[in-house]
Amino acid sequence: SEVARANALPFTHLRSRFVRCRAALRHILGSWLERAPAEVGLCETAAGRPFVRNAGLDFNVSHSEDLALIAVLPGRGSVGVDLERIAHISDLLGFARTVCTSRELGQLLRRREQQLESFYRLWTCKEAYLKGIGSGLSADPVRVEIGVDNAVCGLQRIDPDGRSFTITTFYPRPGFVAALAVSAE
Repeated sequence: SEVARANALPFTHLRSRFVRCRAALRHILGSWLERAPAEVGLCETAAGRPFVRNAGLDFNVSHSEDLALIAVLPGRGSVGVDLERIAHISDLLGFARTVCTSRELGQLLRRREQQLESFYRLWTCKEAYLKGIGSGLSADPVRVEIGVDNAVCGLQRIDPDGRSFTITTFYPRPGFVAALAVSAE
């Protein structure tokens, strides 16, 4: 299924990125599980979230351009990550209206000097959280309020199942922003 998924990607650079990221994931998970990378049985939920059955760990992956982010959480709990290159968005506020709550949009409007970076911090928090709860972007991001001000530092969020997530943003490389959402049980 991984080969079919890679071959379905329309461009060589996307196929190459997928294969490199999946190989790194298998290597990392193999180390945690004390298995050869090829023996790591990757499965997917109906929402497309990868997992390994009965592994005793959770993991999540994100990539942007040539950079990948892989998080592994041993034991019980959930982890979600998102990684984005901070790139110009021609109609930032128009796009923000489709993924932000009205309060978040108001906070973005007040941050004229740092609007683009603030948006990306907010967006990575939302996506990491949605991936952590297992829905990813199959859920409407407008239904999750993080808050622009909260996306600057660590914050707590309770998911629909009552799990507490800690969400943190960071800069893995200049020009990129990432978020990590962790719920340890």
